[in-house]
Amino acid sequence: MAYEINRAHGARWLAGLLGLGQIRVGIAAVGALLWMLISFPVWWSDAPRLHLPVHIGIEPDPGGFALDASDGPFRTWDLDRIAGEMEVEFANPWAQWLFFFFAVQEFVIVFLVLHFLRKILGSVPAGEAFSTTNAKRLRWVGALLIIEALFGPGASTLIAGAALRGVEFAGGTLSVDFFKEFGAGGLFTGWIVIVLSEVFRQGAAMKREQQLTI
Repeated sequence: MAYEINRAHGARWLAGLLGLGQIRVGIAAVGALLWMLISFPVWWSDAPRLHLPVHIGIEPDPGGFALDASDGPFRTWDLDRIAGEMEVEFANPWAQWLFFFFAVQEFVIVFLVLHFLRKILGSVPAGEAFSTTNAKRLRWVGALLIIEALFGPGASTLIAGAALRGVEFAGGTLSVDFFKEFGAGGLFTGWIVIVLSEVFRQGAAMKREQQLTI
């Protein structure tokens, strides 16, 4: 009995935290969407330009950066690329609008992931964690994580490409590369969650068989 009470309390506590996160993401998504509608370039091409972060890479020219490696753990070094973030104000109103368009998509994905996780935690106090419904929810979470792992780098590549068009950098080359931005961690996590959803589905089937047997 005490274990069930603690389990329910822990699930509600985590669901509450996810709910707060969901509210914050929802507010950010609504704010970005409203700004998209208000600043649509067709009817407001002179909308205020905001300081927006853009992920870029710098490919330095040979000898462009001085690095003293005499006391370091390696004998030779070769600096191929530096990744960083640049704050810009887009001159083209469509480039800024495109930034918010992709931001809304990101917020929606995160909002849905938090929503499904909250639903799963909400079923724990009732002892319905292993159910076909939760298996479907987990499958959705995994699919959304995979979409995010591919969509995020793609959006960053398009936005950075728009930001760097016509820009020159002394001492190196500003670049953006989808495969440099891509991280396999999110993709791998998404597939793990999809595998776990199958475990939940099998667990729900075994639970039903056990109830029918009894």
